[in-house]
Amino acid sequence: MKRFHTDEYIWKDSIPIVLIAAFILMFIGQLIGIILTDIIFYAPLKNDTDGFYNVLLMYTSFIGIWMVINKWYEKHDPYAKKALTVKNVRLLSVQILSGLMIGTGLNTVCVMAATLRGDITLIYSSFQPLKLIAVFIAVFIQSSAEELLCRNFIYAKLRHSYKNPLVAIIANSIFFAALHLLNPGAGMMPIIYVFIAGIFFTLIVYYTGGIYCVMAAHAAWNYTQNIIFGLPNSGFTAQFSIFKLDAASARSSATYNTGFGVEGTWFAVILMLASCLAVFRIYSRKEKELSNNGKLSGQHQP
Repeated sequence: MKRFHTDEYIWKDSIPIVLIAAFILMFIGQLIGIILTDIIFYAPLKNDTDGFYNVLLMYTSFIGIWMVINKWYEKHDPYAKKALTVKNVRLLSVQILSGLMIGTGLNTVCVMAATLRGDITLIYSSFQPLKLIAVFIAVFIQSSAEELLCRNFIYAKLRHSYKNPLVAIIANSIFFAALHLLNPGAGMMPIIYVFIAGIFFTLIVYYTGGIYCVMAAHAAWNYTQNIIFGLPNSGFTAQFSIFKLDAASARSSATYNTGFGVEGTWFAVILMLASCLAVFRIYSRKEKELSNNGKLSGQHQP
């Protein structure tokens, strides 16, 4: 098996063990997060008239995953924690801004396609800046927790232990897709999309090391779909949003899935596949250019 594993591989780094460990950490973290946020939002929920506190509760419950995994890293996985260390504020800002643009842009394209086809009709509801900022922070907590689990914990352990990067890329994407199996409206097309989205996010991490980029991209996709446009986000619809969906006129098609949102469609799958190909082509070309430049500079050495 040495041809598949690195020299640092131990039995605890096998794919089943890593995935089971990730599930246990997620379960414990989610339980802690639900208890904490239930306590915090118990009183405000009694007078929640616009769904604001319900949305905060839904998303901030994922804070427990951050707490549990960071505690785990302190004792067991310092090399995975390194990816979360911020050494260059400028680079961090570029990663987050790039991620926000990627997630917002991709989701907006999907929503525009569904709107232009007449598959959905959006109705303006309200615009409350302070609440929207608070909800974005909550959405970032949820999205980044999933990325921390899949693109940091699982990916880092498998990438560290297996020679072929495809092992880490595919395994964490399968786990990511499996997390959505019990979501409302889940089916073959939605799960295929989530799996490909997992590969897309992992390719960004693989080529750039930009874990904060994919955290921001994931958060921007969820926020744009759920809070700006008021559409189902992986099957869950927020009561608080800028726009509301006219559910009575919505229809499932190649660009919209009434149970899952724009994610569970052929259009979204094709768009995400194209995004994966774009990342691969861009960074493969850069690697080739760097390699050629290295060879040329070597030829001029005495």
